[in-house]
Amino acid sequence: MINIIDIVDEVRPEMDGIMVSSKIRETNRLSYIIFFTSHDSYLSDVVNSFVRPIAYINKSNANADNIFISTFKKII
Repeated sequence: MINIIDIVDEVRPEMDGIMVSSKIRETNRLSYIIFFTSHDSYLSDVVNSFVRPIAYINKSNANADNIFISTFKKII
């Protein structure tokens, strides 16, 4: 299973991407998690949460599309 998560959820502000990824890890330890976000300030929070994402991609990075594609190629 592949999960693409943004750090900040504008629809459900009470649950951020780190909380969502923690819930995913509780039910599926082998699931692939990719953070695709424009919030670099949360990177250390993700690392310290031990959810083990396969990638943390900044949407505003000029190479974000290539990084995203490269990440998927590593998975499949």
